[in-house]
Amino acid sequence: MHFIAQPSFQAYIDSMQHGGTRQALTFSQIRDFQIPLPPLEEQRRIAAILDKADTVRRKRKEAIALTEELLRSSFLEMFGDPVTNSRGWKKIKLADAVDLVNGRAFKPSDWKKKGLPIIRIQNLKNPDATYNYYDGHFQEKFRVKPGDLLLSWSGQLVSFGVFIWQGTEGVLNQHIFNVRPRMPFELEYLEFALAHVVEMCKSKFHGIEMKHLTKEELNTQFVLYPPIQLQTDFTLKIRHLRSMKTEQHSQQCELDNFFNSLLQRAFRGEL
Repeated sequence: MHFIAQPSFQAYIDSMQHGGTRQALTFSQIRDFQIPLPPLEEQRRIAAILDKADTVRRKRKEAIALTEELLRSSFLEMFGDPVTNSRGWKKIKLADAVDLVNGRAFKPSDWKKKGLPIIRIQNLKNPDATYNYYDGHFQEKFRVKPGDLLLSWSGQLVSFGVFIWQGTEGVLNQHIFNVRPRMPFELEYLEFALAHVVEMCKSKFHGIEMKHLTKEELNTQFVLYPPIQLQTDFTLKIRHLRSMKTEQHSQQCELDNFFNSLLQRAFRGEL
């Protein structure tokens, strides 16, 4: 089992693939790959070491999942269900709470290799995603700065979401709103409050085709407006949990690298 997961075998599998989609391998292709076969007792010793290391890895992944669940549940714990509003917080129509500024409609011919990065939905979902760049003139309303609150509203449902932008300054692409508060809000509170609005709107969609959540529809929705001090308390809690999550991810990367190193050493006969 561990041998199948180790990098040299995966690299061999990848080398057998051709084209853009993963294809079925033939028995002869797999049969031709040679594997080391130490004595059974040695196999058991190596497997025990790798099993222990893998257990530590899995426990770290479980801790990350628990922290993510704490992030999601903290909002409901502190403010209650926004739909029922059982705690009687003030409700504000989204059109009165924020301005939604849509991004610029870039064409492929606008893409350059230098300039400001064009912030697309893929960059919101994955901090490591590549950028296209733009070096021309644009209206100031399309500029994105670190700390801006962005809402993606088009595509597959998994593309919808609310994000506090943590990247570099850039230019906003279409299908993303820059959310500009019209009244005092703690940004982390507004992020989670809008995320609940987006999820509620998503629940009304059916089918798997591309969806659009319009500005007009969003502006008719409501957000709760609890006291600023409570929003501040929530912000401090969320920042603490996110700091924990960042540290956990760093530890996960270290554990993954260590485990892969053990795999390579094991199948070179060095473990």
